[in-house]
Amino acid sequence: AHLSRHRRTHQEPGAARVTVSLTNETMREIDLENVRRRLTERLQVLRDQIEESLCALPSHWPASAVSDCVSVANAAGTNAQIQRDLAESRAITDTLALIDNGDFGICEFCGRGIEYQRLLLQPTTRSCVRCAADIRQL
Repeated sequence: AHLSRHRRTHQEPGAARVTVSLTNETMREIDLENVRRRLTERLQVLRDQIEESLCALPSHWPASAVSDCVSVANAAGTNAQIQRDLAESRAITDTLALIDNGDFGICEFCGRGIEYQRLLLQPTTRSCVRCAADIRQL
């Protein structure tokens, strides 16, 4: 319903620019190639970190109880980091798909454009400031 108030110019995947309405008052052009490049670089860093973390996990638990506790604690911390990296990787992959589909910059809750500065600071965001505030209040 709200999408009719917002203009999007969709181009084929890999196109340099897509125009989206990011607020009711203004139209801004986002350089999606820059966003895509930043996200792709971050995704590679995360994949490298995940691989390094997985290699650091012990393949077997030591026999001593003290060493065992230390190993379990270290593995738990490593596992928590792997989970955070995986979650961020999924968010980046989802965002890259939105860019490819021409849906980047549209709030998934209200259908309005996401604020330009918000997208620059947090390109994986899926909601506008207003909807994000509403969600936090729940």
